[in-house]
Amino acid sequence: RAACAEHAAVDFVDICDELLDPATLQLRPAYLDISTCNIHVVWETTILLWLQRLPWLRERTDSRFESRMRRSLSRYLRDKELEMAAKGIAITRVHESEGGGGG
Repeated sequence: RAACAEHAAVDFVDICDELLDPATLQLRPAYLDISTCNIHVVWETTILLWLQRLPWLRERTDSRFESRMRRSLSRYLRDKELEMAAKGIAITRVHESEGGGGG
């Protein structure tokens, strides 16, 4: 933050409050992968959050971008479930878009 404050043309955008549950400091369900082996955030929900926080970014996307991201997420979750099932890995985490709630 301090480095950004030194430059008038640079803004610091903090999305931690949206990404993390304040009580546990863990990622909110919307950004968690269904695989407990995956440490990365779900990029579709994360990019949609960035679009909310950065109007200039939203202006550069077309009107169908959000629906395409939601379809991409649905496909990813379906494919991930199939991949995990084929490997005999139990799914212990349900993504909120698939009825897991939270967020």
